[in-house]
Amino acid sequence: MNPVTIILLISYFLSSILTYIFAENNLGIMTQEVRVIVDILIVISIIQILEENSEKFFMDISNAFIIGCVVTCISGIFYPINQNIKLEGYRLEAINSDPNYFSLCMAFSISLLLLKIYNNGTKKTDLVIMLILTLSGLMSLSRGYIISMIINVLFFVYLYLFSFKISVLKRIAIIGFLILLIIVMNDYLSNLYSNLLNRTFSEETKGGSGRIDIWSFYLNKTFSTIKNVFFGLGTPNEKLFNSDSFSVQHNIYLELLSGKGVIGTVIVISIYVHVYKIIKKYIKTIKNNIIAFIPLTTLGIGFMFLNGIVSDIGIMTIFLGFLSLKINSMKL
Repeated sequence: MNPVTIILLISYFLSSILTYIFAENNLGIMTQEVRVIVDILIVISIIQILEENSEKFFMDISNAFIIGCVVTCISGIFYPINQNIKLEGYRLEAINSDPNYFSLCMAFSISLLLLKIYNNGTKKTDLVIMLILTLSGLMSLSRGYIISMIINVLFFVYLYLFSFKISVLKRIAIIGFLILLIIVMNDYLSNLYSNLLNRTFSEETKGGSGRIDIWSFYLNKTFSTIKNVFFGLGTPNEKLFNSDSFSVQHNIYLELLSGKGVIGTVIVISIYVHVYKIIKKYIKTIKNNIIAFIPLTTLGIGFMFLNGIVSDIGIMTIFLGFLSLKINSMKL
């Protein structure tokens, strides 16, 4: 194992201990920091084992991720029916999980799928899968999903109206199909739109427009003392809010700065830069292809509304985004 890797991970663990002590957090939840270290070690080990098979591995793992999301969508649709849950106002959430993380995975999967189409051409099954993922993401009623999908919509328009050499008749057929789909699903889409508006302008602290208040709270709290600036606030808890009702940061960047402080932030960023350099070492490209940035861009936008710096989904999707950047930059 590279000495730099060991030094960075040990530094991360020690800085986390200091943060927990200063924030008076329960050291028992340090297990989540151990999980981060294990995930990073797994990621680095995978990269080093791959070597010449990196492109095949990326295709296999991205296909598995997409298929897994489709299965999750279908399961999530049948879940409320099986559990006799009222569908009115129901947020598709991948079987009693979190609809916001679910929707991020949908948007990220669509980015991967669009890159696959860009490189290998269109298949009917790809379009069907994309339709399932898109509608499932909408059913999550996540505002972050709507914003993170902007880049995917623009890429889709670019592919089918400007990039692919397809006949004018086929382009008209694609546009016509989309218009017909919108007309047929008008009532359902209107209901989704109404629910999204209600959530956007609701005043509830968790998940509603209260996110602005949450972000302001964490920024003010972080910069209130030198100790907080350098070591952070630790894991969100009742004591931090002086209330039984509290909320996480709902923003991975703010989660990093406010939770870990400047010291922890520098270490975490260094770890990700180190992981990217290892990927760059094993997957050589002359330069990065701007199209290959789409999955990472989708993630970057989606995580503006979610935590994820110490979660498996955060680490593994960022890793897959790094792989996507380098693999797709080989196709110049």
